[in-house]
Amino acid sequence: MYEIQPLTLTTIYVTATEQGVKTQAVDVQETAASKSSVISRKDECKRVSTESQNLRLDLSNKFQEAINDVTNKLEEQRDDSLTQLKEKEMLKSQLKQKEEHNAFTVQQYTQQLKQKSLELQIADLKIQQHEEKLVKEQSQMKMYAKQVSQLLATEKNLRLQLTAQDQK
Repeated sequence: MYEIQPLTLTTIYVTATEQGVKTQAVDVQETAASKSSVISRKDECKRVSTESQNLRLDLSNKFQEAINDVTNKLEEQRDDSLTQLKEKEMLKSQLKQKEEHNAFTVQQYTQQLKQKSLELQIADLKIQQHEEKLVKEQSQMKMYAKQVSQLLATEKNLRLQLTAQDQK
C-alpha cells in the first residue's frame, strides 16, 4: 500500500511544504471560520441592536403618546376648571346683586312699614281727638239740654206767674 521512500532532503522539504500548505490551509480555513463567526456575531449584534432600537423607539413613541394624552386631558381639565371658575364667579356676582336687591327691598319695606306705622299712629291720634271732641260736645249738649230745660222751666214758671198776675 504505502511505499516507503527513502528520506531525502527534497522529500523532507516537499513533505514539510505540503504540511505547511496544509497548515496554512487549515489556518486560512480557521481564520475564515473565525471571521465568518465574527461577521455572524456582528450581524447578530446589529440585528439585536436594530431590534432593541426599534423596541426603544416603539416604547418611546408609546410613552410620548401617553404623555400627550395625559397633557391633553390635563388641558381639558384645566379648561373645565377655568370655565367652572368663571361660572362660579358669575353666579357669585349674581348672588351678590340679588342680596343687594333684597337688602334694598327689605329697606324699602321697612321704610314703608315705619311710614304706615306713623300714619296709623296719626290716625289713632285723630280718632282720639275726635272721640274727645265728641265727648266734649256730648257733655256740652247735656249742659245745653239742662240749660234749655231750666230755661223752659223758668219760662213756664214766669208764664204761670204772669198769668197769675194777669188774673189778679
